[in-house]
Amino acid sequence: MPDVAKSDRYIAVNPETRSELAVPLIYQGQVIGVLDLEHTRRGYFTDDHKRTLTTARGATCDRH
Repeated sequence: MPDVAKSDRYIAVNPETRSELAVPLIYQGQVIGVLDLEHTRRGYFTDDHKRTLTTARGATCDRH
């Protein structure tokens, strides 16, 4: 999410957060958690960040 202020789905916990990258952890078809990164700069996360987080998730969970 490049700008959390533009999303009605974002739940603000840290008022300084401006961007978020979240990847679900799925095991045997069930969501068991979420890898969630937040940053104070809008548009901070890149496709490289997403690939890295998705790769980390894939090492331990089902692919989705």
